[in-house]
Amino acid sequence: MEVVAVNAADLMNAVASPQGRKKRSRRLQRPATTMHDSVAGDPMWLVTEHGNNTSIDVIKMTGVLTTSAGFAYTNLAVTGYSGVVAPRQSQRHHHHHQHRFAHSEGRGANNTIVAIHAVAVSSTQDVAQWYAIDVSSGTPVLAQQGRVSAGANTYIVFPGIDINASNQIGMSYMKSGTDTSTDICRCG
Repeated sequence: MEVVAVNAADLMNAVASPQGRKKRSRRLQRPATTMHDSVAGDPMWLVTEHGNNTSIDVIKMTGVLTTSAGFAYTNLAVTGYSGVVAPRQSQRHHHHHQHRFAHSEGRGANNTIVAIHAVAVSSTQDVAQWYAIDVSSGTPVLAQQGRVSAGANTYIVFPGIDINASNQIGMSYMKSGTDTSTDICRCG
């Protein structure tokens, strides 16, 4: 993935060669965290797997729209996980079923980022593993983490997560398996 910061004034003035800065990283696998109440000058946050199945990286980008953007990486230890297994009921959607982060959301007023991804806990079960990350000090700290499971022989796919202004965390996901009931989860 490549993060490109471009001077907004150059874009608004239709400058032929706008000033900007690129940062290329194979570790940046997901788009930036959606910060619902951010204002100009706030940092941009990214959350990604570290690659060892026991930690995640939280990346803070400062100076977002400047030529001197900076990146600070914080590695957080989390509950160990494995790559997802393909649901036995449907192989046709396997290419979308990955354990990379589905997405991350945040609220600057709450100083909290939430992130989620699907992971395997056995050869016949995938779960949604989620994290709440406190960024109030500027350095990320893992505040909470958990898993949502639909039981044996069930595969959680396409998990989503968000946080509201009251610091309540909500999730959504689809599941594949022998249980056809509907699940609702409220976390945090």
